[in-house]
Amino acid sequence: MSKILRMVVISPELIVVLVCGNVVVRYPSVGREVAAVVLQKELIQYCVLGAPFAGLYFAYKTAGHLLDPPQASDTDLYKWADYRFLRYHVYCTFAFCIIGIVASVLMLFLHKWVGLSVLGNVYGTATCTWFVSLITLGMARLRVNAILGGER
Repeated sequence: MSKILRMVVISPELIVVLVCGNVVVRYPSVGREVAAVVLQKELIQYCVLGAPFAGLYFAYKTAGHLLDPPQASDTDLYKWADYRFLRYHVYCTFAFCIIGIVASVLMLFLHKWVGLSVLGNVYGTATCTWFVSLITLGMARLRVNAILGGER
């Protein structure tokens, strides 16, 4: 339990959430500006629909290579004591991507009824969080491949 708590408390994703929360408190108009940019007619399909689903697809492909690399044998990766925490990190990345998709859909459908400041802050925080989570997942894949002697 302590390793799972450490994985959640000491994580780049939590740092991103705290930094975004600090920006929201110090500069409340940032949310309106983010919403105004995202809801532009030219960008809405990329920001609201394309990017979060592309992030989820990248997480899916990277997770497959990370959790079941072709060069791993039964004695290598699967018997590693912390393999389940690696799986938990992958599940957390999927959760962050799904939260990003939900924030994007909320931005798309609720921008007429909910304040743009609130939606912009939620969207910006969720997007930054899933993006950083994807970066850490990609770095984990590179590291596992290097340890197992695969791609460098």
